[in-house]
Amino acid sequence: MVFKYIDKHLTPSARYLLIGLFLVEIALVAINLIHYALGFPIDLVHMWFYLDHEHNFASWFSSSQLLLIATCFLALGALANPKLRLNWFFYLVSAGFAFLSMRELEPKMPTQAVRAKT
Repeated sequence: MVFKYIDKHLTPSARYLLIGLFLVEIALVAINLIHYALGFPIDLVHMWFYLDHEHNFASWFSSSQLLLIATCFLALGALANPKLRLNWFFYLVSAGFAFLSMRELEPKMPTQAVRAKT
């Protein structure tokens, strides 16, 4: 059912983008599961691909996906029929996803170290 919709309603470039993003997601989960099953033997893999860490490939990829969604909603807001008055909704959702994208890459402060000093 989903594949019929993808074949019918998406352009070839959008279809390739969707398939590529899906394959990268699967690869990230597979790398994480294999690395976890082996007991974290390789520090480089642990540093760049571990899903619980920040500022690595997985968080950058997630942030770029959120920014892509924000861009799509921004385009929907620009292309929406003004008579339906949905532009504000699309712009609001776009701003929310853009905020989540920026929040994903925000540097994390160690909260326990800050609490210990006060």
